[in-house]
Amino acid sequence: MNKILQLLTKKHSSKVEEKAIIVLFSFIQNILIILHLVSIVVFILFFNDIFYIVLGWYIASFVLYSTYLLDYRKFLKHKNVNYEHLFKRFRNDSYLTGIVWAMLPIIFLPILPQDSQYMLIMLLICLAGGVSGFVFDFRISWILISSIMVPLILVILFSSIPNHILMALIIFLFYTIIILSSFNTNKIFFDSLTNEELYRNSYKRLKMQTKKIRNLYIYDELTSLPNRRNYRHYMKKMIKNDKHQEYFSLLFYIDLNHFKQINDTFGHIVGDKLLCEVASRLNSLIDNEQIHLSHLSGDEFIFIFPFVSNDSLKSNQEALKIAYSIKNIFAKVFSIDDINIHMRSSISIVLIEPRTETIENIMRQADMAMYQTKRAGQDNIYFYNQSLDFIRVEMVTLQNDLNDAIDNNQLKLFYQPIVNIVNDKLVAMEALLRWEHPQKGFVSPESFIPMATESGLIVKLSWWIIDNACQQLALWREMDLINFKYIAVNVNQKQLHELNFIDKLEFSIKKYNIDPSLLKLEITETTLIENFIKTQKIIQDLKLIGIECNIDDFGTGYSSLSYLKQISFKTLKIDRIFIADMIENVEDEKLVKSIIEIAKQFNYDIVVEGVETLEQRNRLMNIDRDISYQGWLCSKALSACEFEDKFLLPQA
Repeated sequence: MNKILQLLTKKHSSKVEEKAIIVLFSFIQNILIILHLVSIVVFILFFNDIFYIVLGWYIASFVLYSTYLLDYRKFLKHKNVNYEHLFKRFRNDSYLTGIVWAMLPIIFLPILPQDSQYMLIMLLICLAGGVSGFVFDFRISWILISSIMVPLILVILFSSIPNHILMALIIFLFYTIIILSSFNTNKIFFDSLTNEELYRNSYKRLKMQTKKIRNLYIYDELTSLPNRRNYRHYMKKMIKNDKHQEYFSLLFYIDLNHFKQINDTFGHIVGDKLLCEVASRLNSLIDNEQIHLSHLSGDEFIFIFPFVSNDSLKSNQEALKIAYSIKNIFAKVFSIDDINIHMRSSISIVLIEPRTETIENIMRQADMAMYQTKRAGQDNIYFYNQSLDFIRVEMVTLQNDLNDAIDNNQLKLFYQPIVNIVNDKLVAMEALLRWEHPQKGFVSPESFIPMATESGLIVKLSWWIIDNACQQLALWREMDLINFKYIAVNVNQKQLHELNFIDKLEFSIKKYNIDPSLLKLEITETTLIENFIKTQKIIQDLKLIGIECNIDDFGTGYSSLSYLKQISFKTLKIDRIFIADMIENVEDEKLVKSIIEIAKQFNYDIVVEGVETLEQRNRLMNIDRDISYQGWLCSKALSACEFEDKFLLPQA
């Protein structure tokens, strides 16, 4: 009984309830027709015995069923069906129907002849059994069954029908059986609907997850643009297109300049928002669905304009037009979280020729063009051409040769003196790398240092320089030739930010047992700003082991004098670009003077690079006589032996 009560009050999910009501109403027309037919049978069977009574009952039932049928048809025509309201109406109608059918045993049975009584009893029992088979919802079926069976049992129990008690008991047992049967049918029915709903929901979730995974596979989660996989897929489709046999297509490889610095300075949230804004602006250039825009990774985007022309000259002209359109979207400042960011881009362009068969070749050309674009400087536009293939091969060869040169000690350190501006007395020196290639002869540092930086060899190269500088210091100490303050060596950003940088540096110092103050590390402004907080911590840790740092090439990076206060460097080196034109350009001279005056306020030693004429030296002496300089006026970079002879050994 408790289970039945629980079932009558149990609430299912709204979807299951709606489905149950829909199933219930799919049978309602048939149920009403059956009830109507049964009413006709009752009228035919008993009109001879109780004509007026059965006629009245039949008319009442006919009006009731017809009203229900018309009402439900009208109600179901509504576009927005309120299923809960519909169910309540059906339940209330079931009560009325139950009352109509309860009248048969209550009014008809006592006044009918005995044969007609048995006929009515059988008819009502069959009707109750039919209800349990047609109406799956127990909340409705129990009303109809009980309306028929309970009055029937009570009337028989108190009637004069032979064996009325036994008959009432048998009918009661039958009533119990069909109630339980209806209960089980209801349970199976709702379990089936619930399982169907669970399956449907699981399928929907699976479909959504599959779609999400697919989107993650081919779309960039941050910008919602197609990703690298999508880009490759697009390229495969493009080269299979019939138009590719005749038409040129354009590929634009876009790299955001200084994006890493923005990320490190303002945080990844600002960086992510900036990428989304860049993606949005690039998207605004798309004027047809054939154009493809991808976000490859980090600060790299790819634009593909397919089948622009069957003429190479027109295609090149269109490429430049599009490239300048891309440049224009970066002209307007990016405002991210009230931070104004001026963003620039480097663009490499590949003219995809008709009938090009492999996307790997196209992608390689795009990489090579971007490589050359970056080598030429920031904010450039560069077309791929076949000469880049030869340049790239030569660079790879040079890279392999440099790696061999490090391993086989083909490199040498030369030393350029840093001297007092007044008397040319030696103050310190800078270690500079030289490479004498076995076949190619002297290779300029301007050629192999950028290549080493790009390839990652710069770290290995930098440690070779430090190790050899320490070794030379140890040798000069043994020869008692140390009459200078320090040797300065350049430190690359990648090397500086190695996890065990300080441990490896200490190892080199202890290996040769040198005074750490004799070794100075020169850090460029760019390296300093790229990850200021981390660099600041490294400089502080270096001071703890006795190693000072210089700011190298001051003025070529961000020239932020505020950093002079925040980080306690020992020496500031003013870049040669300010010295080269200071004789002709008064503004350069004023700028050099301002830098020296401010740096002096922070107790910095000043070294001016690139002094090549007496006039430059004299101008600098007029500004400040307590500074040092470095340049060809005093000496070019010398080998260790040459440097000993000229600056370390006693002069005759």
